[in-house]
Amino acid sequence: MQEKIENKKIGCDWSKNKEPPFFFQKNPNNLVVSDEFPYPEKTEDVHFEAELAVALKSGGTNISVDDALDHVYGYATSLDMTRRDLQGIAKKMGRPWEIGKAFEKSAPI
Repeated sequence: MQEKIENKKIGCDWSKNKEPPFFFQKNPNNLVVSDEFPYPEKTEDVHFEAELAVALKSGGTNISVDDALDHVYGYATSLDMTRRDLQGIAKKMGRPWEIGKAFEKSAPI
């Protein structure tokens, strides 16, 4: 119930969303904890989006909603850096977006 109230506070009612949320993974070598972002190779079009990063302390499968937060270590604000040109090529080819999303140091926190 609390989750539904919070979603409405930020202007989102997930009960009306017909598609499930879309998630993607950032690997440990994608994280940047300094104040520097090295411009990535093989791209000429880097974009960023503000994201909520969720750090997990444990994994699992078929985790119930009631137990999900037991697997969360913490939260942080993050930037999702994207090599937009490479992502676009992958999308057109029907391939995964990892080449555009999950490159080294693509997640400044």
